Amino acid sequence: MEQFNWHIGQEITIRDGVFPVDFTFKIIGQIPVDRENIVSTTLWFPRQYLEEAMQPYGGFGQIGLLWVRIAQPEYVNTVITAIESLFRNSGAEVVAQTEFSYLANFFSSLDGLITLITLVGFLVVITIGLIATNTAAMSIRERSSDVAVLRTLGFSRHTIFALLLGEGILVATCRGVLGSGIAYLLLNTGKSSWSQFFGPLSVFSMSTPVLLQGIGLASLVGCLSSISPAWRAVHMNVMVALRKIL
Repeated sequence: MEQFNWHIGQEITIRDGVFPVDFTFKIIGQIPVDRENIVSTTLWFPRQYLEEAMQPYGGFGQIGLLWVRIAQPEYVNTVITAIESLFRNSGAEVVAQTEFSYLANFFSSLDGLITLITLVGFLVVITIGLIATNTAAMSIRERSSDVAVLRTLGFSRHTIFALLLGEGILVATCRGVLGSGIAYLLLNTGKSSWSQFFGPLSVFSMSTPVLLQGIGLASLVGCLSSISPAWRAVHMNVMVALRKIL
């Protein structure tokens, strides 16, 4: 309701490419959400309204899912057997199962997609790490003369290495804060008036632990990508680096 700035008593029109009609509804109530941080985007309306709207187009006449409430849990198997027997050998056989089994089967079909998304995310992290390593190497290589001057002034290799490593971590952390912060703002706008422009993405949210994990991952990438360039910089020949200045 808050996501689309709707209120009880308002008339809304739903346009969809699946059905060749526009549906006009009047909001008469709101179903409360028990769990926090759950954005509900379900709109309930009488099925008879759909049937009447589809009459000029030959009617709808299809039912994909029926929910049956059982008085006692011990009758589950008996009711399932009775329902399947009622429609056995008919033109519309059904499969009856518990709510838990139905949801488990539904989400199990998404395992391949989840694995693919995880793999793509892992490859993206590796790619970002390689890019960050190359960027850190170029940045430190361009300041090799500065490292040589610090060595000449008496700074130890450990101090210079810590400075270069700390700089890489700081830069990566700042970028992680910026990127994760923007993502956090965009994905947590369920109550914003402009979140509707995100379409299906508006139902996703980003929790604070995920935000912190993103920043921590950015810091880790910055650390790992700076170790090798910083190590090479502090072990280079000082005389060769000073010749670039002269």
